[in-house]
Amino acid sequence: MQICRPSESVSARIIRELKRHDIFDLFELRRSIEASAVQLAVARADFKDVRAPRKFWKDVIKNKARTPATELVIRDEEFHVGLVALSGNNEMVRALYGINARIHFVRWVDLEQRGHDAFAEHLEILDAIEARDVVDLPAQIRSKMAAIPCPPPMHIVTSAYRPPIRCSS
Repeated sequence: MQICRPSESVSARIIRELKRHDIFDLFELRRSIEASAVQLAVARADFKDVRAPRKFWKDVIKNKARTPATELVIRDEEFHVGLVALSGNNEMVRALYGINARIHFVRWVDLEQRGHDAFAEHLEILDAIEARDVVDLPAQIRSKMAAIPCPPPMHIVTSAYRPPIRCSS
């Protein structure tokens, strides 16, 4: 059997409109995943597990003035994935990757508009994990994410995969 490819490229770009409500739903899902993951992290993460995301984020804060917003969004996504990974739940991490891929552009626009105000809160969340403060953590995450405005509808270009066409010769 021979693998045949159509005359067009195997991978294609599609334009997918995300409405305001879709974006709100994704942010709400992200908030729920992070709040649950942090509660698990309080129970499961060792003090040494928190060191790496703390060092990573302190480096981001130290360099934020000379780092472009596009790079800061990537670093922020990395931090949040690391935060969720402290839960020990790989499915939560996988879900967060998917959400981040869909809201990346929205988060970049938001960072451009809001600036770096929320950066110190990341360290406060890590402090609460280390202190095993399960009561305040979900409230901290929810209040942080509730402050994020829901942007207007926009088009986001996403990649779509089409498998190669199989044909016999």
